[in-house]
Amino acid sequence: MSTPHRFDRRRFLAGSAATAAAIAALGRGLDAGAAPATPDPAQPVSTGRLLVVFLRGGMDGLSAVVPLLDGAAYRSARPTIAVPEQDALDLDGRFALHPGLAPLRELHQAGELAVVHAVGNGTDSRSHFSAQAEVELGGVATGQGWLTRLLAATGSPVDAAVRAIALSGLTPLSLLACDASVSTPRLAGFGLGGSGGLLAGDRSAAALAALYADDGPTGGRALDAVAQLAPVTGAAAPTAVAAGGGPNGGATLAEQLADAAALFRADVGIEVVTVDAGGWDLHNDLGAAGQGPMRSLLDELGTALHGFWTAVQDHTGAPVSVVVLSEFGRRVTENGSGGVDHGSANALLVLGRGLKTGGSVVADWPGLAADQLDDGDLRATVDYRSVLAELSGPGRFGAADPAALFPGFTPTPIGLV
Repeated sequence: MSTPHRFDRRRFLAGSAATAAAIAALGRGLDAGAAPATPDPAQPVSTGRLLVVFLRGGMDGLSAVVPLLDGAAYRSARPTIAVPEQDALDLDGRFALHPGLAPLRELHQAGELAVVHAVGNGTDSRSHFSAQAEVELGGVATGQGWLTRLLAATGSPVDAAVRAIALSGLTPLSLLACDASVSTPRLAGFGLGGSGGLLAGDRSAAALAALYADDGPTGGRALDAVAQLAPVTGAAAPTAVAAGGGPNGGATLAEQLADAAALFRADVGIEVVTVDAGGWDLHNDLGAAGQGPMRSLLDELGTALHGFWTAVQDHTGAPVSVVVLSEFGRRVTENGSGGVDHGSANALLVLGRGLKTGGSVVADWPGLAADQLDDGDLRATVDYRSVLAELSGPGRFGAADPAALFPGFTPTPIGLV
């Protein structure tokens, strides 16, 4: 090329932050210390779509899903932050939603939302980093995330180059060593130089393909990803998803879930989407039911989930499942700062049509009396892996043996599917 400046490969790729991010994300999967999971042709193809929303920081499940059946102990333990019974949105006479989750109540009444309470993370750790790693790796240090193993246990129905998208600036550990995933905070910015930047266009794509022809598969897969997602990230994407002010590339949770809905609706071969939502570590000033940080977070979560669910209904040919989880719950008793410290068992939300337990609360409730707690925490009676296994198996995502996704663990039937 004729140019007054040196225009080598490094300078050429520097003009496309989104492409570099895609290549880096794929490269991290290859260099994570384990061979990438390759689907076995004998394995069944996936039959569903899965959205995983990770509430990072430790969501307080006793605020989100209020235990009416243990109301006296609940209010005694939380004299300033307990959700008043008259404000809680009754689900089944035993449990109620925080008023911030009001948009989800109609989904519960329609049988499309199931709540699982007293869910444990399989570890005693109260460290955010350790507990998040435990959950995302599925409780085993195999060098692969649990979603990587799920995709390896199933084949792509359309032989897609990219099967999973992390709507985040970083690849989550749940997709560790997955060579069929990419990460991007926003769909509108994923492409060659963004949706319509310097490197956009067929000629630029061809030039990049030629540059990476001898560099192994990573660059080629990144270019394949750009082409595969073009129907979603092209000219229509910036108008479909407005600019936001959240921590993930400027995206709010509602905008991220709008992107997730667009991916599933477009039917471009994306089967798994992960979304991170931060801010849940409320040691101080959690707030009352009508105001404060918890109310704001739950307002955002309820509105975003309802918007996503409305957008995907009747627009995908495969069943869509959503799981909303956190690394751990909070202590039963509020602290002196009007918040709650790191705890253990938590509430977990599942969205899906055709759930056998849709419209119910699944809970082997252990109780909140002092002698029923686990060192001051809600005692876990359900392991999160049992929930994930049911959403991964026949009737939902399609893995033939979902128990194999969690080596060394035997799932307990929950009855979701």
